[in-house]
Amino acid sequence: GQGGARSMFVSSNARPLRSISIASDTAFALPGPFRGLGRWRAGLFVADLGEAQRFPHSKLAAYKVSLTPADRLELGAGLMSTFGGRGGPPLTTWQRIVDLFPYIGWLREGSDRIASNKVATADVRLRIPEWRGTTLYYELAMDDFDLRRPRSMLIDDSGHLLGVSIARLRDDGTLSLDVRGHHT
Repeated sequence: GQGGARSMFVSSNARPLRSISIASDTAFALPGPFRGLGRWRAGLFVADLGEAQRFPHSKLAAYKVSLTPADRLELGAGLMSTFGGRGGPPLTTWQRIVDLFPYIGWLREGSDRIASNKVATADVRLRIPEWRGTTLYYELAMDDFDLRRPRSMLIDDSGHLLGVSIARLRDDGTLSLDVRGHHT
């Protein structure tokens, strides 16, 4: 997430988990007519949360896709789902796919089965290098994303992170500033 170690979407200060992950090493462009959209990054993982869970050995699956349509602007979206484990609600392979990609299920009425906890995220980063290396960023994490209840989804069941980072407060670069505000 945009907040780094304090991110709301898989922060970089959590303990390591046994996992399988796939990610792009560098940004890439889509082929053909989609090339003009900008450069993309993508990653996904599935991890075992271990024995000390309500449902032992439940899984955490997540993915994030980021797009840089302009040099200064980055947009991202992702989804994280905790599911399964001993005693957890059973899911077929198709139900797991729809759970992790819920927009597939939106095409069929009544296909949203409550068998996991999902967090959907969206983020934006704006870089302004001529302002002493300033970066502005915002991250939104929505628990149990549901378009039928936008107000409670965005206010009651969400976390917000807003930040500004200034790389060079002094001309010699020896002083910087990083300010973040969290609301959950």
